[in-house]
Amino acid sequence: MTTKDKIHIRGENMKYRDLLKSYIESSGLSLSKIEENMRNKGFSTNKAYISKLQNGIHPPAGEDITRALAEVTGGDVDALLLAGYIEKAPDEIKSILTEATNTGQLFAFFALLISYVEKYRSSGTIDEELLQKIEVANELFGSEYKYRLATSYLEGFPEYAVELIVRLKQHFIPLTESISYRGVKINFADYVSKDNKPIFKENPYPEIQEATEASAIENMKNEQPTNFIPMPNYEEEIDSATQQKIMFFENLESDLGLDLTDPEIQKKLKRAAKIIFSSED
Repeated sequence: MTTKDKIHIRGENMKYRDLLKSYIESSGLSLSKIEENMRNKGFSTNKAYISKLQNGIHPPAGEDITRALAEVTGGDVDALLLAGYIEKAPDEIKSILTEATNTGQLFAFFALLISYVEKYRSSGTIDEELLQKIEVANELFGSEYKYRLATSYLEGFPEYAVELIVRLKQHFIPLTESISYRGVKINFADYVSKDNKPIFKENPYPEIQEATEASAIENMKNEQPTNFIPMPNYEEEIDSATQQKIMFFENLESDLGLDLTDPEIQKKLKRAAKIIFSSED
């Protein structure tokens, strides 16, 4: 086992400062030499700043500097980047993030969603194997970390994966601009706007709205054929208010762990609503 392998294994549970310090010590380089090498890479990172980083006086550096420091010292780039992501995460999810990222589950989830939507964009086909892997990952996060995404639209609307990328990022690593997974850099700016909105190639929400209305109409026909009133068929892009309503039900679906597009579930919710409102009267 090489020194780098040992550092990588130890790094899974080490803080950013400890990991960086171990890299520096193992490299045998002085801080002055590291500063020189960093300048050769185009960074004006002085030895005083590097010293503060390895002693925890300064918070973890940004991604580009962190990557360069790991490369200069011969350390594991992904491990150091990961340590930085975790330390910058909100306190309420830091422990969950630490556990998820230690086994690569979070980054793997991002990679699956991105692979799924990019495969569809490039070929126009749905990758059933990737879709199954996404469902497995979602079940894992639901059981292990009490966080579940509403994935029911993915098969019919693959572009919706971008919405899920936004939600996963906002929950676990809201301040992170990019990550590295298995040597591949993922730039969130390709999928998430500066105001944390999904960057779609084609907005799936109008089609989702149309499909949702069609399902509701069909259910109304089955339950109340004589009183059926058709709803308008919207061809234009839905407004933000309607999109917010859709997102509300998606979040509700996620919280309840139910598929709200399932007719049987809809019937039960309707019966529950009748009981609640009749009791209020």
